[in-house]
Amino acid sequence: MNKHLACPACGCTRFTQDRTTSYDEIVMACFSPNGEVKDEQIEEQECSGEEASDPYRCRDCGWEFVDENGEPISEPKEVVAKFEQTPGGSDQHDDYDPGWIPLGSVTIDTARLLLLDPIHQGRVDAEAKDGQIAVHGGDYTAVQVPTGIGDGRYRVEGRVLNSPIFGQRLAEIRVRFLDEHGNWLGADPQQPQQTKK
Repeated sequence: MNKHLACPACGCTRFTQDRTTSYDEIVMACFSPNGEVKDEQIEEQECSGEEASDPYRCRDCGWEFVDENGEPISEPKEVVAKFEQTPGGSDQHDDYDPGWIPLGSVTIDTARLLLLDPIHQGRVDAEAKDGQIAVHGGDYTAVQVPTGIGDGRYRVEGRVLNSPIFGQRLAEIRVRFLDEHGNWLGADPQQPQQTKK
């Protein structure tokens, strides 16, 4: 079991919070001949109350601890409940991985999946073999992979990271055809899924 809760959007375990806090202080100071404060030192300091605090948010992707009204969450039970929720709500599955977020779904009928920039749509040979394939009209390529299973609608998930160069960006995607137990994941989300006996 992990020692720390991980961000459901990117898997990070570090969270930040902007906080404004007021203090009661006793300070000791000297004054220069022209009346400026010099050598000020705090002798005593006591927190007199927290004036305001923003919600905690993931250090890497910015996911926030807020309720459905956008209010910050801080009670431990509410925090745990928030972590257990899946981004996308109704897209929650028993095999949900907290490092990945749902992006949508892809329908597959031919047991093949084509990864292609949309600008090159229609410029690929539909009968091409699996693997890296040429895109007509230039030095462009696409990748076609055999899924081994057709006639299904499969979840597409992504992992978002905070890049020091580009900011928050989609770092990788995946399409899952089988779960870790070999069960088919292509059933319509509204229909019960068949499990391997």
